[in-house]
Amino acid sequence: PDLDPWQLAYLRGGPQAVAQTAIIDLAAKKLIFGEPVSGRFMASKNAEQPRLAPIPNALYRAAQMGDGIRVERTTEAVKFECDRIKLSLMELGVLQSFEQRIGLTWPGVLAFGAVFFLGVAKFVVGILRDKPVGYLLLLILLCIALALILNYSPYRTREGKLALEREIETIRAIRGHSQSGYRE
Repeated sequence: PDLDPWQLAYLRGGPQAVAQTAIIDLAAKKLIFGEPVSGRFMASKNAEQPRLAPIPNALYRAAQMGDGIRVERTTEAVKFECDRIKLSLMELGVLQSFEQRIGLTWPGVLAFGAVFFLGVAKFVVGILRDKPVGYLLLLILLCIALALILNYSPYRTREGKLALEREIETIRAIRGHSQSGYRE
């Protein structure tokens, strides 16, 4: 599917990437500027109200209020619009829904859960019988780590991954083409 830049940003890195893209967009248009000392973005004083896409507009409005917006709060400023993007990406089939993610991880959780509880039971029995259980404790911790690593469900669907890779390749090709013709 054809994705707009905001959808691609969300697919690349979620709400944080969308906020970063909006900051770059607004800064390039000289509508906001950063205050390094306070860690805030402020709206430019002389700029008239521009026509912006919903995401940069939300961030611009937040930068206009009072003392601007703190860098850490930029993601919150675009949260509502990011939720709309997330839903549209799920409808396009490039982002997994919560139900899909749970469906993929549930079998692994059951398998590792059974091993974990068996390990904990053996650990308790070993302590009660005054047996060495240090190795068993390490194995239980290893089981937890493996469960977290192996039960990771990808954020994007296969279609989403392919769409993002196509866009990245297009950008690389454009950059390579524009740099090959550059002469000093």
